[in-house]
Parts: sequence; C-alpha cells; structure tokens
Amino acid sequence: MDGAESLLAAIKSLLERHGLSEELVADTTSVKGFFIWKRTLGAKIRHIRFAPPDPDCQPSGYILVWCEKNGDKIYDGKWLWDFEHTVKAFARFLIEGEDLRQIVRDNLAYLGST
Repeated sequence: MDGAESLLAAIKSLLERHGLSEELVADTTSVKGFFIWKRTLGAKIRHIRFAPPDPDCQPSGYILVWCEKNGDKIYDGKWLWDFEHTVKAFARFLIEGEDLRQIVRDNLAYLGST
C-alpha cells in the first residue's frame, strides 16, 4: 500500500470510528485526481482537499488544502504534514471542528521543526 492509499485507509477508518462514513464521503469527481471532504459545522462550512503526493516532488509529506466559510468570510490555505499529523489534522478540522487558528499554529510549529 502506498502513502496515498494508507492515508485514505486511515481517514476511512477514522470516519467509521466516529460514525461519519455516510456524512463525510469523499468527492472524487469535482476536481480530477483529488479527494474532497465537506462538512457543515454550525454556521461554518469546512472543506479539505487532498491529492496523493508525487514521490518525485519535495518536500515530502501530505498537502491538505483546506477552506472554511463562516458567513461571508472565507479562510483557506494549505497544510504540509507527515502521515500521523495529516490524519490528526483531518480529525481536528472536519470531525472535531477545532478552532482553525490553533491548527494553523500547530502546522507552522511543525514546519519550523522539520
């Protein structure tokens, strides 16, 4: 199993454990080559988009493109993580609905330590 398949299997398992398999289904048709998950949490709409990593590209890791819409305000960006942090960021952002600012700070700290 390659890195992308491992990550997708981990996310699928995570969704099953939280009973969200039917709510958070990956959209694989809107943007070719990407997996997109979308969830509404209260007044916020959150998206994560993931493309399987290219083994020939650096830096290595998983890039998650995220977006949060809260009323008229839209925040978006990218996170680069290793496997473990990618799965945790997915859970924190889409499952737990954690404050986006803290996840961004944690990603910056991670990038500073690599």
